[in-house]
Amino acid sequence: MDRIESAGLPLPTAVVQTPSGGFQAIWMLSQAVRATPKVRVLFTAIQRHMTSDLQGDPHAIGVERIFRTPTESNLVYFESNQVYDFQTFIDWRDINHPLVWDRTSPLFDAYDIMNHPAIMRLYNQDAEIGKREASCLTLILAMKFSGWPMDRAMAEMERWWHECCFKTKIRHSQAL
Repeated sequence: MDRIESAGLPLPTAVVQTPSGGFQAIWMLSQAVRATPKVRVLFTAIQRHMTSDLQGDPHAIGVERIFRTPTESNLVYFESNQVYDFQTFIDWRDINHPLVWDRTSPLFDAYDIMNHPAIMRLYNQDAEIGKREASCLTLILAMKFSGWPMDRAMAEMERWWHECCFKTKIRHSQAL
């Protein structure tokens, strides 16, 4: 309970003792929350922050986790009137762990991903029929990330098409 208070969290609805001697805090919500993909991601992020602040087990979190069923022998705390709106935990996270958008990439500023072995292999091998669009997109994104000017990227993609796609297309049609 001291850790919960120090973390600025509201008192839990219940606390259950685990067989290993640990504790599992349970906060009941006042109403159901529809588990959309966005809500599941938000819920998991909140759980991670709560676990970190409470020094809990990070492997015991997730929307798919089933909590320990409270029984008379393991229930150490219970207050049925302590229920919370999901927004309470969103607000707690926003205050204690504000989301900071850092759009800078200092480690990649001067990195030419086009020289990466995986990109070089994709760039220099024959493009398989049925996978050309994905290969093309990957190469274009790598060129953009590497800071290539548009005219250079277009010229290189045209060369790639003739060297790696067009030849494969001709060989494939001749084999049929």
